[in-house]
Amino acid sequence: MRLCLFEDRGVVGLAPLAVARPAFDLLCGPGTLKDGLVRWFQPDSLGYLVRAALAPSLRRREPHVPVNDPRWLRASPAILANARWIPPDSPPASLGRDPHLALCNGEIAYAKLTVDQLAGVSPQSLDDCFEDWKELLPRIEVGGCVVGGSQELLNHAGARIAAEFPHSAGLHNLPPGVALVGPSDRLHLDPTAAIEPMVMLDTTRGPVILEAGVRVRAFSRIEGPCAIGASSDIRADLRGNTVFGPKCRISGTLQNTIALGYATLGSGCAFDGAYLGEGVIAGPGTLCESAGGAAVVVGDFAHLSAGVLLDRGTAIGAFARVAAAHRFAPHAVPAFGRISGDGIETDVRVNRHLHDIAEAMAAVGRAFDPAELDLYRELALGAADAGHRTLPLPFRRAG
Repeated sequence: MRLCLFEDRGVVGLAPLAVARPAFDLLCGPGTLKDGLVRWFQPDSLGYLVRAALAPSLRRREPHVPVNDPRWLRASPAILANARWIPPDSPPASLGRDPHLALCNGEIAYAKLTVDQLAGVSPQSLDDCFEDWKELLPRIEVGGCVVGGSQELLNHAGARIAAEFPHSAGLHNLPPGVALVGPSDRLHLDPTAAIEPMVMLDTTRGPVILEAGVRVRAFSRIEGPCAIGASSDIRADLRGNTVFGPKCRISGTLQNTIALGYATLGSGCAFDGAYLGEGVIAGPGTLCESAGGAAVVVGDFAHLSAGVLLDRGTAIGAFARVAAAHRFAPHAVPAFGRISGDGIETDVRVNRHLHDIAEAMAAVGRAFDPAELDLYRELALGAADAGHRTLPLPFRRAG
């Protein structure tokens, strides 16, 4: 069976993280939402229905995968799966039945469709098609979660780490001076990972996964569930439910935190309940406290200077620059926003800013596609056109 991952209107709830990437590229556990869906459906071939602005970059990244291609979609029966759906651990027997619509707490999880039912599907008509299928197709209820916001990704991260744990691989012969607390079969240590002496790994509450090239520095503590992406460098106290993408540089104390990759968190940082986009930089002493509240969300390549305070529910846009004050940072900073004495201004030096970030990322092996840079430029223009030139600072005093 062919599988097509689609984005619906609910993707707006995943801003700013999903502004410049498909929702299925977001991490939740060791892999992305896409990885979980492909593992669950086991398709013969794969395609995408995404926002038009994302299509050029996605086609360059995966040239052999059809993107927004109605001819491919209508060629034979297919399953349309919601890019925001985290499926349950195992597929139900009903997956093999005749065409049907699968709902998860009232939201679309997937639809199994014939060629005739796919005849009118396009990125523009998809929402209308689903309204018709709700009336025409048999409906079943499936488990899992259709993610509506970043907090739900954090809530499910620990379970996904456990579900996707690579039981068949990994070294359990720890280097001298490294302590393991908890079951050894919950530790996956890639042979190329390096752990210095005076490190504690704790698998009591969940698995710990260290991918290829990870380096854990002396005096670090890593508690599961935790998954650390390839070539990351850790000098931190990780207290569970943490996921880091590739080439992160992490210091400080963190829990209930996900970073998509290439993040740099300085010494003395404390994060609890945060989802960080790609390439985020947080200076020493950055504090994020959202335990028991809405997650803090920081967009791609945002820069938080030393000592920034982030309160629950704060949303920082991509490429924003937030300076420290004796107050919490604003609850909302737009893409390319910059805090000044007059308020939040949109950075007018967009091309220069993009050039500097692209140059810095190239040094660590992260290349920008021209279509991706165009997308970020459009994002900056949109922020300016929306009236974000200068907004009053909604600061609140810390403590």
